[in-house]
Amino acid sequence: MNIDNPYTIINETASSDWLLISEHAGKHVPEYLNNLGLPEHIFDEHIGHDIGAYAMTQALSKKLNATAIVCNYSRLVIDCNRPLTDTTCMPAVSDGIAIPANIDLRTDDRLARINGIYQPFHSAVFRVLADKLARNPKMKIANIHSFTPMLAEEGKKRPWDIGFIYRNPNPSQHIIENLHKQTTHCIGDNQPYDGFIHKGYTIPAHCESQEMQGFLVEFRQDLINTPIGIEYWSDTLINAITDIE
Repeated sequence: MNIDNPYTIINETASSDWLLISEHAGKHVPEYLNNLGLPEHIFDEHIGHDIGAYAMTQALSKKLNATAIVCNYSRLVIDCNRPLTDTTCMPAVSDGIAIPANIDLRTDDRLARINGIYQPFHSAVFRVLADKLARNPKMKIANIHSFTPMLAEEGKKRPWDIGFIYRNPNPSQHIIENLHKQTTHCIGDNQPYDGFIHKGYTIPAHCESQEMQGFLVEFRQDLINTPIGIEYWSDTLINAITDIE
């Protein structure tokens, strides 16, 4: 059960106040898991990874001169933005598609994924964040995600171009207000997911626990699946967060 390179750190010595984290950017599967019993093309689709999230994180890292940490493995192997007690952390079904290798998981298989991917990823976040906070107490977290324009299980199009998921309204509400002033886009306020229901793990564990500022952003995937889209939406987000101290 060999699992290599669970995460990538981009621009580790960067000087920005922002630390970028993207748990769903990668789509790799450990070889021994045989694609979880799925066709390979599934990992190119929205259930396999957050489409455009890796390129968006890279663009934001470069433009902000910010460090970024991305998980290299598919969320279907293990979802690093879920508590380990959450059944969707290693989902048996995702948007109506059964994940054969995740059904009736053995304890040793669960532990291999936790020890090989989940724990190293979050340990890296803790280490990098602690190092940066020691030198800059104004550090903030930007959690980068993307969402499908339509879930198969819902069967209806989602209207939002970009959304923010939160429990603590600061700074998400401020970013939303800036976007309303600066653009005419449809902006999700606790959409496409409700932060009070879908709490995730990264923001509570690394941000709320230390009373830091941070936000989770969701870009609609068909808007950031090209270089032009990445360029436009990275600039749009940066313009909306420049006045956050």
